[in-house]
Amino acid sequence: MDEKQVRAIARNHFCYGSLLIAVVVFLTTLVLGTLNIEVDMLNPMIAILFGFILLYSYSIAWKYVVLKAPEVRSKFYLAVSGFRFLLGGIVILVAGFILHERSAILLFAIHLLAAYISDLVFDTLYMSYAEKKLNK
Repeated sequence: MDEKQVRAIARNHFCYGSLLIAVVVFLTTLVLGTLNIEVDMLNPMIAILFGFILLYSYSIAWKYVVLKAPEVRSKFYLAVSGFRFLLGGIVILVAGFILHERSAILLFAIHLLAAYISDLVFDTLYMSYAEKKLNK
């Protein structure tokens, strides 16, 4: 496996994923604004930061697994998916303790779920593409 190719895939994963998450969260905010729902700008920023942290850590971990232990890649994908789900739930739970209004918690959850789902779909599609490219 070419280390240069793996680094390029990981770098592109982070760059394209970051752009996608930012656009999806922005569009979510735009849709909520057109529905005359007042949005605190901290919610989309936290959701985008959550997505960036997930993407960055995923890219670093994927690069390490592919280079050091390629035989456990399938277990890695499953573990990351479960960890992402658990982390998203914890973030929403913590936000629920900090934000005491139901509408504020709901708006935060909508933004975070937009980032979470776009990250999940992007990771699935991009990594299936990357696996095909690495197996050639």
